[in-house]
Amino acid sequence: MKNKLVFFCLTPLLFLQSLNGQSYGHLWKVNDVYFQKDIKELLNKNREYNISQKIQGFKILIFSQTGNGSKSNALEAKSNFLEIFSNVPAYLVYEEPYFKVKAGNFRTRKKALEFLRIIQDVYPNSFIVQDFFDVDNYFSDDSN
Repeated sequence: MKNKLVFFCLTPLLFLQSLNGQSYGHLWKVNDVYFQKDIKELLNKNREYNISQKIQGFKILIFSQTGNGSKSNALEAKSNFLEIFSNVPAYLVYEEPYFKVKAGNFRTRKKALEFLRIIQDVYPNSFIVQDFFDVDNYFSDDSN
């Protein structure tokens, strides 16, 4: 009886000691917490899903035109903008019937307003618009 009690008391301690600092088969350790491998796969899928999502924020509309030649004018406006502000992303967008060029990925109106003040000498008719952008673009750009 005494041998069985010692066996049942020591077995869990030996098991826990063998897991310390290692990953065994179906277990995965993060910050001293053990998870099953299936949980790790679900967390990775969730992370990938969230990165591909769009978040609401702000951009600066620097060009908008309709009619003949508006697409080529928009491409030229985007190219000119990127020559001056190469570290800020610019997007050519078609919202019927307008070709537009939007710049930046700003999470807050305050950040967008700071950038608008910088570019207003070059683009006096530009203004802030609410827009959506990819989460991975937000984290990869310095224009936040």
